[in-house]
Amino acid sequence: MRLRWRFWGGVLLVGLILLASAGVSLAAPPLDKVVESDETVDDDIVVFDGDLEVTAGATVNGDVVIFNGDARIAGEVNGDVVLFNGDLIAEDSAVISGDCVVLNGKIEGENLSCTDVVVSPATAEFLAALRNPDGSWRVSFPDNEGRFWPRLMGTIGRTILLSLLAFALATLQPRRLQRVETAVRRQPVASGIVGVLTAVAVPSIIALLLPISILLTLICIGLLGFPIILALTLGLIFASIFGWVAVGDLAGQRLAQALGLTDLSPATTAMLGTAVLTFTFGLLSTIPFIIGESLVSFTILAIGLGAVALTRFGTTSYPSLEPVKANTDKITAVLDTLPPDDEETL
Repeated sequence: MRLRWRFWGGVLLVGLILLASAGVSLAAPPLDKVVESDETVDDDIVVFDGDLEVTAGATVNGDVVIFNGDARIAGEVNGDVVLFNGDLIAEDSAVISGDCVVLNGKIEGENLSCTDVVVSPATAEFLAALRNPDGSWRVSFPDNEGRFWPRLMGTIGRTILLSLLAFALATLQPRRLQRVETAVRRQPVASGIVGVLTAVAVPSIIALLLPISILLTLICIGLLGFPIILALTLGLIFASIFGWVAVGDLAGQRLAQALGLTDLSPATTAMLGTAVLTFTFGLLSTIPFIIGESLVSFTILAIGLGAVALTRFGTTSYPSLEPVKANTDKITAVLDTLPPDDEETL
C-alpha cells in the first residue's frame, strides 16, 4: 500500500510540474510570436526552440527565458533575460531592468549590462547541433544475419564433439561419472559455489604464473612454470567437460524417462542428454534478442565443475556415502565392565 501511494504521488508530482511549465509558457505569447506594440504581458515568458520579439512600446512584466532561439527586444522587460544557445538583439529603445545572461550566443546592442558566457568549442558544436539537427535519425541494430549460420554450424560441431566425449566417459569411467552426478543431485548449491571459485581461482593462478615463468625463462633458470600452466589449463578444460557431461547425463536420464526410452544404455543416455543440452543453449545463443542463456549455461557449467572438484574427478564420493560400522570389540569391552545384574537385565 505504501509503495502504491508513493507511485501515484510521484505521478501526481510530475503532472503538477508539467502543468506548471505549461501554464508559464501558455501565459505568454506562443512560440515565434511577437509581443505587439502597446501590449503588456504580466507573466514570465519561456520559449523552447523558437524566437521571441518584443516590439517597441510592448511591456513584459516578468522574466524571459529562451532555449534554442533568438530574442529581438525593442520594448521594455521588467525582469531577467536569459538565452541558452541563441542571440540577443537589443534595439536602441530596449529597456531591460533585470539581469541579462546569454549562453553560447551573440549580443547586439548598446547600453546593456549583459553577460556573455563563453563555452568551449566542443560544447558550442553540441549546442549548435541541437539547434540545427540534420533531420536524419536512425536506429541501428546489429547484423546477425551473417553470423547466424556460422554460429549454428559451430553449435552443431560442439554438440557432436561433446556427445562423443560423453559416450566415451560413460563407457570408460561409469563409476566416476556416477559419483559426480551424485554430488550434482545432492549438493547443487555447494557444487555451484565451488565451481565459481574454481573458475575464478585457476585462471588467476595461471595469470600469476605466466609472467613468473617468462621471467625465469629470460634469466635462463628453466621452463618449470610452463608445464604447471599447461597442466592447470588442461585440467580446467577437462574438469569443465566432465562436469558438463555429468549434468547432460542427468538431463538424458530425465528425458529418457519422459519419453519412455527405457531400453537405452547408460552411455547412449549420456550422449543423448549432452547433445540436447549443448545444442539447446548453443541454438539460443545464436538467436538475437534472447537474454539470459549465457548466465544459465554458466550456472550449469559451474555446478558440474564444482561437483568434479568436490569428488576429485569422481575418485571419491561427496557427500561421503560410507556407512558407519559398529566396533563390536569396544561394545563388548564396555559390557564387560557392567555389574552382573545390569548385564543380565540387558
